[in-house]
Amino acid sequence: MTPVLIQSDQPTLRETLRRALDAEGMQVSFDDAAPWAVAIVDRSRAAGGPAAAARVVARLRAGADAAQAKVIVLAPCGEAAAFARALDGAAEAVLDARRPLKAILGAVWIVRAGDTVAPRADGPAGADLPANLSPREGQILRRLAAGRPNKEIAAELGISQSTVKVHLRGLFRKLGVRNRTQAALKCPPLRSQAED
Repeated sequence: MTPVLIQSDQPTLRETLRRALDAEGMQVSFDDAAPWAVAIVDRSRAAGGPAAAARVVARLRAGADAAQAKVIVLAPCGEAAAFARALDGAAEAVLDARRPLKAILGAVWIVRAGDTVAPRADGPAGADLPANLSPREGQILRRLAAGRPNKEIAAELGISQSTVKVHLRGLFRKLGVRNRTQAALKCPPLRSQAED
């Protein structure tokens, strides 16, 4: 029985993963002090971006048997490639958090067997976003979809809150929406897919 650690601040995702992993015969824990062989680290709605993900993975690895420990990181919508670059091999798998539950379970089996899983290579980061968005608008939309307020978005991207608001107005216009909620629906998080 493989012990799997799940780190996520999303109760629905935690429960969905727990049930699916239980059905696969794996032992699930939410306590990083418990022994684990595979960790699923959900950073899809967490602040701090790729650098914070790298710190979390390093902290987890420091408390585990590094030779046996395997880490899977769930990155925000469209940012798996950026997270993979920042993690620089520190995680055995980096997946876009919007991937289907079956893909995440598949990654658990793959890393457990000793292989790695790279981000999807079917297009550039953000290929899942509307083509008329600038790269910066795509970054803002992904963070907006993750539920981050303008202040956090500004801090993560190193821009002012006023600049975030200017980009949001352009985003709304290009997407044909009137508010943050409508815009966020253009880039849905994993939670809605995990419940399917």
